[in-house]
Amino acid sequence: MKKLPEILPEYRIQKSEQEPFPVVWEELWGLFIIPREGERLTWARYDPDTRKCAEWSEMAVLGKAQVHGVEGVEIREDRHDHFGPG
Repeated sequence: MKKLPEILPEYRIQKSEQEPFPVVWEELWGLFIIPREGERLTWARYDPDTRKCAEWSEMAVLGKAQVHGVEGVEIREDRHDHFGPG
């Protein structure tokens, strides 16, 4: 999966002069993954004071699933509470 930076890079949020545009939100509420076969992602949470990676997670849709007759997908998440191996 994608390697994320150990230290959060500097960024700035600036007002845009462009017109607002519609956004298609396909992610599950509370998760960052789209419930569609083949989807994978890596995300991280950074400490606001040190800007260091506090935890990171890898997510993947494993395939179709059915629970109580409702079709969906199975999602796996591997969480890591520190940056890098060890």
